[in-house]
Amino acid sequence: EMKIKSGTSDQGWELVDRLDHDNVKSHPFSGKGADLTINLVAKQGTQVIGGVAASSDDYGIGYLEMLWVDPMFRRQGIGQALLVAVEQALFKAGCRKVRLETFDYQAPAFYRANQYQAFGKLHYTHAALTEYFFVKPLQLQVSPVLPATYTLASGDDAAMTWVEDQFEAENLAKKPLLQAKPGITFTFLAEEDGQCVGGIFGYSAMYRIGYIEALWVAPAYRRKGLGTRLVNQLLAAFKEINCPIVHLDTLSFQGPQFYPALGFQQFGTVDYPDSGVSELFFVKLIQD
Repeated sequence: EMKIKSGTSDQGWELVDRLDHDNVKSHPFSGKGADLTINLVAKQGTQVIGGVAASSDDYGIGYLEMLWVDPMFRRQGIGQALLVAVEQALFKAGCRKVRLETFDYQAPAFYRANQYQAFGKLHYTHAALTEYFFVKPLQLQVSPVLPATYTLASGDDAAMTWVEDQFEAENLAKKPLLQAKPGITFTFLAEEDGQCVGGIFGYSAMYRIGYIEALWVAPAYRRKGLGTRLVNQLLAAFKEINCPIVHLDTLSFQGPQFYPALGFQQFGTVDYPDSGVSELFFVKLIQD
């Protein structure tokens, strides 16, 4: 008998790994730029005054996760130097595009000034917020230029934790949380005879905005309605915490017709010719 039960966030990340494993089997890629993590900090002497975090996935898709500079040190080119440095690192690893999301109260003007283009945006009426989705083609650039009193260095765990804490604190000062804590995760696992045959992992981040991180169903159980059951279970969990909207991104070979059939609407696309895939972005309002 098939049962769907709640799981832990660790089990959710295991679903991400299973999905990645299946993706590479069904759509092989050279591996350039895969599974890269880049953490850089800007310093004045030994003092950390800013940082940037970026990563890439199995298909060489670069993603800028965070960029922050201490307000006391802004408008001196430090943010741009961090951005150029992380873009170069992604390019040298094999990534040819980098993408990111930023809210309207954060830095859309900064990214536009650095040649990022918006390929989509979502307005969250319940939170009085707009989220912009940016992408930029990468190419080898000149070295980042910093005033002589500043340096760039790799960021260790302690430094990056501090930068992330500052970034989050500044965000929350500008836009207080609309939920109990910054991140609320949900994992649901489908089991048959004690074996995991599928699952879904998602979260609501900061402002009651839902996101589907991974949906995985074992090959033998696909096209039997299990994926739909799992999505509906997650949507019900989002609804319970008054999260009115959910979005996701999926790759072109992962069956993108699945989400429109469940009422999701596409709001953006990014093509990656080097790896022969496109990334498709979907959103759904969770109705009462």
